[in-house]
Amino acid sequence: MSGVLAIYSAGDLTDELFWRLFRLQSRGQEYCGLSVFGENKIKIRTHRGLVRPTFQHDLLDLEGNFGIGHTSSRDRQPIRIETKMGEFTMGFDGHIINGKILRNELFKQGHSFSTLADVELVAKLIAQGKDIEDGLERMLKQIKGPCSLVLLNEDGIYAARDRLGFRPLVLGQNEVGYAIASETCAFNLKMETGQTQISPMRRLRDIEPGEIIFLGENGVTVTTIKKLGDGRKKHCCFEWVYYARPDSIIEGISVTRVRQNLGRFLAQEDNVKADLVAPVPFSGICHAEGYHLESGLTFLGVILSPQYMERTYIIPVPVERQQEAEIKPNLIEENIRGKIIVIVDDSIRSGTTLRGLVKNLIEMGAKEVHVRIASPPSIKHCPFEPPPQEKEKFIAATKSVPEIKDFIGANSLEFQRLENVPLAIGLPEKDLCLDCFLR
Repeated sequence: MSGVLAIYSAGDLTDELFWRLFRLQSRGQEYCGLSVFGENKIKIRTHRGLVRPTFQHDLLDLEGNFGIGHTSSRDRQPIRIETKMGEFTMGFDGHIINGKILRNELFKQGHSFSTLADVELVAKLIAQGKDIEDGLERMLKQIKGPCSLVLLNEDGIYAARDRLGFRPLVLGQNEVGYAIASETCAFNLKMETGQTQISPMRRLRDIEPGEIIFLGENGVTVTTIKKLGDGRKKHCCFEWVYYARPDSIIEGISVTRVRQNLGRFLAQEDNVKADLVAPVPFSGICHAEGYHLESGLTFLGVILSPQYMERTYIIPVPVERQQEAEIKPNLIEENIRGKIIVIVDDSIRSGTTLRGLVKNLIEMGAKEVHVRIASPPSIKHCPFEPPPQEKEKFIAATKSVPEIKDFIGANSLEFQRLENVPLAIGLPEKDLCLDCFLR
């Protein structure tokens, strides 16, 4: 998972590009980058680290009217490539599951690669076209797997989404320009920075599956170049469950509302007698709100996550993810001692984080701890995500729910029923990817 962003602005967009990309930080924490077209040339700068500390004092010479940005937990983007059709930079969110086959075909044609990153493969596939438009169309027809991308050249900005619409990509507009982003949270920004005033953007629509659009300076219009989709969709359900920020809207559906719906379903099927319901922050908050609204149980925080911690689920190395999880929670004894507590979280991967949390709650005086998970049991790594850098275990792949309950030390454990996920989102099951829950 990564965050992609593209902006056209009637004035200089440097500050706007930076601050809107900062809103997409939750989609990638290891690398970030910006590329702009200004002074008749493409400029690019990337960093290892978070957007704000690395770029806040490093925006000099990035002035321009067109620009793209990227956040990633995998590799440095955007990348720059020189082709027969000219220079372009590109940011990509996805995973090409037939990448090895496509790369080998290019090797046979005499091509070479500096890395085995999917973003370079996608750029090379685009470069095989007669022009950018043709290259994007050819690429989308060849690849299998999620792909949401933004591309910048001297003419303007191109954006494309894979034919099943796996990862989100949305278009917004305000009085001075347009933006394309992975999430609408990048649009909800109003601030003044020096002489620059940044206004909120109105969500126009989602880029459709298989759609290629061009954002150019002539009349500041958005032009749809191609629609390659055949009506089939495979939207990642985990965007609503965990990945996306709660203030985002995906496919016209509020992330907060979906998470509250999932929490409500948990409460409807529960009969535990408890004193309060509490979230595992931050992604469990809206799920726990829904449980509270449906059950009437008091909603209290018992776990306090330090403000500057990273999102553990998207840390690519399991050992590092576990280390981060172990230092993450602080507990609020006032809300714990002597209480029967329902803890709501978005998902369980290995179970070790929840095991430590339950142990700490009991040691701090909780009378009982009941765990409720807003998604069905995750049994495998997402087949549409890059494989993990180290082998990881999904506890639900080898243990039953009672066995998981005993492992984490909870008084009871319940997962979401699979059929409730499409109901909570409000889309047909055929339009969603639920593969991580299916054997």
